[in-house]
Amino acid sequence: MSVLHMLLLTLFYCPLASQSDNVHVERTSVLHGLPNGYIRAIMEDSYGYLWFGTREGIFRYDGYEFKAYRHDIFDQQSLSHPDINAIIEDSTGSLWVATAHGLSFLDRRTGKFQRFYPTLDTSLEARQQNSISCIIALSADQLLLGIRNKLFLFDKRKKSFTLIPIIAEEGKEFFIRSFLADQDKIWISTNNGLLTYNLSDGVCSDFTQTPPALVNAPISGLAHGPNGGLWVSTSQELIEYYPSKNQNRSIAIPAYLATSSINHLFKAKDGKLWLSFYQNGLAMYDPSNNAWNHYTHSSILMNSLNNNTVTRIFEDRFANIWVVTINGTSILRLDQSGFSEAQKI
Repeated sequence: MSVLHMLLLTLFYCPLASQSDNVHVERTSVLHGLPNGYIRAIMEDSYGYLWFGTREGIFRYDGYEFKAYRHDIFDQQSLSHPDINAIIEDSTGSLWVATAHGLSFLDRRTGKFQRFYPTLDTSLEARQQNSISCIIALSADQLLLGIRNKLFLFDKRKKSFTLIPIIAEEGKEFFIRSFLADQDKIWISTNNGLLTYNLSDGVCSDFTQTPPALVNAPISGLAHGPNGGLWVSTSQELIEYYPSKNQNRSIAIPAYLATSSINHLFKAKDGKLWLSFYQNGLAMYDPSNNAWNHYTHSSILMNSLNNNTVTRIFEDRFANIWVVTINGTSILRLDQSGFSEAQKI
């Protein structure tokens, strides 16, 4: 039995009362085992383990119990900082953790970490330049890191950081939010439009060929679209964009959602888009029929979201959608294979 299958056996299950007949919402009880309910990152690795990044370190779930990896000021082989922003697994199966102060590499054999810092300056201002917001593996030897308004390349073999200049008009500032890998480039979402990092020459530049709605806009999410296109969300809009043709289409957002800003965009394996809205729960958009479903928290319904402020959206190998909120995690089961009774741990 897989790790994730075991985890799902520990969930409290009940069918969704509204919005869709083929979706179930479950509030997890297993995650009550976490010492910190505020989850900032969630990842399923190639071994089937689930990893949760919190403000108190990272936690691995094996289907039975949690194993904690924490920051220890007296242990240089612990996490570089307790506040976790991202966790990735590279092509070699190695785990890299982006923290609020440095990059940490986990040696799976020993459970020990190696710490890496873009700057060794200990001043407060310099320490802020070590806060890694996002990370992506470019190859077996290189990682790309977003650190506030800067972009760094990390060479695993040399264990060194290289600052990547951002080509843009003078005075324009960016705060790097996320990465999306494409065939020949990395798309970079920022608070001030899109950037591209070309894999062939290592040049990063402001992508100015975007439609007016994306120019200097706060980009809240990126996902691959059909036929080489992109799905791009700003704080107020969802846009289907084709960079090679410089064509775009704005998706009409229902009035009950349009009053809230979009915090996050996630594309599931079935092509549906999941968007979190500020204090307005979660929405699912199906491009095949232009339909929307809305999921919110209810104080009287157990089969609702834990909270209306959604911070992360994640899809596991069974196509279940994990919805992380500031008050716990819900799972939207799309296959109706949930258990009518479950043991809580």
